Amino acid sequence: MRAVILVRASSPKQISDGDSLEHQLAQCRQYLQKQTWEETKVFSLVESGASKEREFFQEVLAYATDTKNKIDVLVFKHINRFTRGGGVDYLKWKKKLSDAGVRITDIYSTIGQSVNTLDHLGFDYEWSTFSPSEPAEIEVAEQAKADRRNILTQTIGAEITYTQMGYWCKPAPYGFKLEKVDTPSHGKRVILVENPSESFYVRKVFELRAKGHTVGEITTIINDLGYKSRLRHKRDKRDKRIIDQIGGKKATNPLISALLERTHYAGVICQEWTKYQPVKAKFSGFISIDLFNRANKGKIQLDVKGDKASIRYGDDTSTEATKTRRNKNNPLYPFKNVLKCPKCKGKLKGSASTGRSGTRFPSYHCDNGHKRWSLPVKDFEQPLYEYVKQIKFDEGFSRLLEALFFEEWDKKQVDVMEESKRYENEVLQLVSQQKQAMDNLKATPLDKATVRQMLMEDIEDLQKKLDHAREVRDSQIKKEIDVKLAFKYGRYFMEHMEELLIDRENVLRQQQLFAMMFEELPTHDEIVNGTAKLNLYFKLNKERDLSLVKSSDLDRNRTGDLLRDREAC
Repeated sequence: MRAVILVRASSPKQISDGDSLEHQLAQCRQYLQKQTWEETKVFSLVESGASKEREFFQEVLAYATDTKNKIDVLVFKHINRFTRGGGVDYLKWKKKLSDAGVRITDIYSTIGQSVNTLDHLGFDYEWSTFSPSEPAEIEVAEQAKADRRNILTQTIGAEITYTQMGYWCKPAPYGFKLEKVDTPSHGKRVILVENPSESFYVRKVFELRAKGHTVGEITTIINDLGYKSRLRHKRDKRDKRIIDQIGGKKATNPLISALLERTHYAGVICQEWTKYQPVKAKFSGFISIDLFNRANKGKIQLDVKGDKASIRYGDDTSTEATKTRRNKNNPLYPFKNVLKCPKCKGKLKGSASTGRSGTRFPSYHCDNGHKRWSLPVKDFEQPLYEYVKQIKFDEGFSRLLEALFFEEWDKKQVDVMEESKRYENEVLQLVSQQKQAMDNLKATPLDKATVRQMLMEDIEDLQKKLDHAREVRDSQIKKEIDVKLAFKYGRYFMEHMEELLIDRENVLRQQQLFAMMFEELPTHDEIVNGTAKLNLYFKLNKERDLSLVKSSDLDRNRTGDLLRDREAC
């Protein structure tokens, strides 16, 4: 059999700290030797096993499924080296390879061979051939996905928390270097300290700007002083090997403008992980607050009092009002990235114009190479509300989900009820033991002080155990309720898709759901006319002809109904 070997790591750090590509390759080659298979090609990748694109993984699939290469099997160390996208992704890639006549296998033999139940009769049908090990394979794939989620939640969650405390959890920006320090209550943490060879240029930028020099003039002066950007490693896109160095470039006007706005030079952190709210850093910057404010007069002004920091934006920096940063996922226009412009099918924009009376009129609009198209927010969103209320799961797919739903429900109920029974029995046994000890204490004569003392200590110890057992039992009862609620909500959302799709609180999740729901994101006109292309798992409720829905005829109270429905859920 002709075999292709796949070895993969998620990042250069994993290569050095974890399962190296060389180690995986040695194990896979040893496996091939035992199987007496022929090695035809090795793919060494450093990319996420869960990303949507997986550019280089697609090359592996293309090579393995190309009939001219005559590949029989794709070998990897573990299923998590093949994918971390869960069972759905795993089955998708496995089927694609299987359709091309290519098996997949791991060196731990988690993946078994397919079995034909009619082989003894000499017949082979699609339904008669199956993989007995597939449930175990899916379980491992799902575990790989869960492991990735847990690791990222722990690491990134901790980094966000410490950033909001004022520590630094990203690469050192120009002018700084990283330094680990011991803290009284947070262990060893990372802060920024001045890098003299770079901070000289940053300080000069602020000083020149404070004196009134233009950005263009500053760029020229800094370059004349010998400024060069920091040298960095250039890595191969496929396996992240260091192949060259990049950087060492002169300053540009945009770079100088960006340096002037970076508040960490003044010891204040303001970034995504602080939700763009200023946080007094646990390190002091090398630019004073006064110098920062003079350099950014009329744009950004910092104010630090003790451990509190504030930022004011705009020309009127004498007031305490803080200008809200513009957000590309503005919750005021949550649908600009899920519906396209009817004219050019490009991304829409959302903004509000101000009338003569001072009233603001929010609208979605587009003028990308064509006559401006614009629609007030109410007229734009109402047809969408009406449309998504008609989206249902396809009947066949809905039945499959329901079958899986109840199968999982049964398993969860059995497990939870069995655990509850065991915890309840433990409580009953301890109560019985405590009652027996109390009876013994009552029956012990008063002159047997030593015996009575021992019995009282036993009763006290049993009470502690009983309190703990009751606490565990009560938490298990809550778990039973949580399981029931989870399935209740799962069933509810299957029947009320609009609750998930109309989500102003989580715009990114809403965009992902729309991308899953439609073959391609629809235009506003396609929503109004009911001609948007839904994915095969979904369909429209045909009890109502959506092509007759016109925004001017819509009931404006439906928006309030939908919001009340969400609150009730």
